[in-house]
Amino acid sequence: MSSGDRSTRLAILEAAHEVFDRHGYGVGLEKVADEAGVSRQAVYLHFGSKGSLLTELARYEHERTGIGALAEQTVWSAPDATAALDAWVTLLVAFTPEILGFVRAVDGARRSDPDAAMVWQDQSEDRLQGCRRLARWLKRDGVLATGWTVTDAADLIWAVASPRMYEELVVDRGWTPRRFTRHLQVTLRRAVLVG
Repeated sequence: MSSGDRSTRLAILEAAHEVFDRHGYGVGLEKVADEAGVSRQAVYLHFGSKGSLLTELARYEHERTGIGALAEQTVWSAPDATAALDAWVTLLVAFTPEILGFVRAVDGARRSDPDAAMVWQDQSEDRLQGCRRLARWLKRDGVLATGWTVTDAADLIWAVASPRMYEELVVDRGWTPRRFTRHLQVTLRRAVLVG
């Protein structure tokens, strides 16, 4: 792929990020093309379909934000599982504003669009895998409270430490990110940890 092709592809991804953030996934690709300064045909040439564009946009969002590297530096390098749980919440709060528009767009379309449903499922499963890894670590460290299985603890962490919860409390209810972080860390510690 030439540097011109790469720059066009990147311009389309950045335009899709902006357009889907502002208007949702229901807009046509001509809107993305206009934002990118390319023809609609160029969007199809680079991505093939709106669904493929959305799939590539999910990968782009992951790379653009550097979430994988941040997780390695903060969560998975924590001194123990309890510190990792706190770091997981902190990372969520730092990362969510960057991807909230994308999450809204996919969430709004996933019940009627199979491509959006697939992307939603992939993103949800990826986050759940991290929660399972974290819950297994809590179990290994002996700090997972009695009555909690690794699966149930992972499910709770996944549901509570989610972009939706962030949106409801920070965006809709006006909590500060710091308040959200503190309360979520305390809530999860009390719910799933010994003592």
